[in-house]
Amino acid sequence: LGPDIDKVNQDSLFITKNFLSCSSNYFIGVCDGHGDIGHIISNHISINLPKMLSSSLSSSKIALSPFSDFIAHNITSTCLKLNKNITSLQTMDCSLSGSTCTSVIISPSSMICINVGDSRTVLGRYSSITNTFFSEDLSHDHKPENPKEKERIVSSGGRVEQLKNMHGNYMGPFRMWMKELNNPGLAMSRSL
Repeated sequence: LGPDIDKVNQDSLFITKNFLSCSSNYFIGVCDGHGDIGHIISNHISINLPKMLSSSLSSSKIALSPFSDFIAHNITSTCLKLNKNITSLQTMDCSLSGSTCTSVIISPSSMICINVGDSRTVLGRYSSITNTFFSEDLSHDHKPENPKEKERIVSSGGRVEQLKNMHGNYMGPFRMWMKELNNPGLAMSRSL
């Protein structure tokens, strides 16, 4: 047991059966909050993302396909609306808090992975030929050291660097920082 024994668990999850009113569809996700109210934000996402995405996709009456530009647009649009919804809540200051979210829509014909942040969706597979299990990453972490992510952060007025210890030496993972402040210093490059 360490010094954070009283720390609030900021993780939440959702499992939506019969997603899009189809008994063989599921929408499953995990949210990992950060900051003082990260637990509230991750819980908000786990309640609202399934509802919002279901509403957005239900209006389309189109089969789920990982290659559909329409599906990708709806997912992106829904995540942006959810982010705007979170930041506009008057009951809390979420300027230094947030949550990652990694999720997957499972249908009989496809799996569509949705990811924001550095939480990862991994598919476990079994090979009857070798009688072994193996894993396959379905998502990629959004990390500040990724060159494209770093370029996006810097061009938006942020900075990417490691923490400095008391001697001024860099240590630990690369973090995303506000241009003029030494916080929040997130070790991920995207979150809700």
